Amino acid sequence: MIATREPGPSRLRQELPREAEPPRLLGSLARWLWLGVGVLALLLFFSLASDDWFTIVNYCLIAAIATLALNLLSGYTGQISLGLAFFMGLGGYTAALLGGNPPAGPLDPWGLGLPVFIWLPAAGLVAALVGALIGPSALRLRGFYLGIVTLALVFIGNYLFRNLTFITGGPQGRNFPVPAFGGFSLDQQNSILGIALTSGQQYFLLILVVLLLSALFVYNLSRSRVGRAMRAVRDHEVGAAIMGVNLFEVKMGAFVLSSFLAGVAGAPMFPMRAM
Repeated sequence: MIATREPGPSRLRQELPREAEPPRLLGSLARWLWLGVGVLALLLFFSLASDDWFTIVNYCLIAAIATLALNLLSGYTGQISLGLAFFMGLGGYTAALLGGNPPAGPLDPWGLGLPVFIWLPAAGLVAALVGALIGPSALRLRGFYLGIVTLALVFIGNYLFRNLTFITGGPQGRNFPVPAFGGFSLDQQNSILGIALTSGQQYFLLILVVLLLSALFVYNLSRSRVGRAMRAVRDHEVGAAIMGVNLFEVKMGAFVLSSFLAGVAGAPMFPMRAM
């Protein structure tokens, strides 16, 4: 009898073709160089830009968080969704209700005055809950039919947001809460480690942290078993079902997670006024 040696994990990994290996976030020298260039550009912008530029960039970062939400549903799972603005609105008004100031008069919209640690994640959770309620009906459809249903959510939301005046303030809108960490309010100039930061710079740091955490979550999800199931559903639903993928669970999970990220993107991390 001839003894044979089973190949170890390292040997198997070496025999895998390059395209079969899972992608790594920073697995090459070129990526590290691009990261260094990006960090340098970010530091230069943060040091030299005015608050007008920060206003533009902060709105772009918020849009990037919403793009991650749409990419999770349409890019990874292949489901057409045109109702992203509805879930962003849900997140925004949830944050305004929980974090806004208590009403000073009978016509003022409600507000509970809760801190940012509560209303920011709650904005995503409420949007995810509504997505979980809508998903079972909407995901019975596919293609452009699903797109039409999700587009109808925008018109429904527009009607609700204009008429629920005790929450939204009606057509005249309402003020959104300012993120504050104890006595550290982002609408004022503050000093961190001896460095004076303007309001725009502070909002930039907050939104950038939320964006990086969201991007890291989506990246790790794409490399997991759930992410591979999403791509299988996107490429060929029948083939994915034959391989044992539960189509409803995958679509529903993507719809809920996308709604959560859209709700976080709609939360007022940057000063604005809802109309």
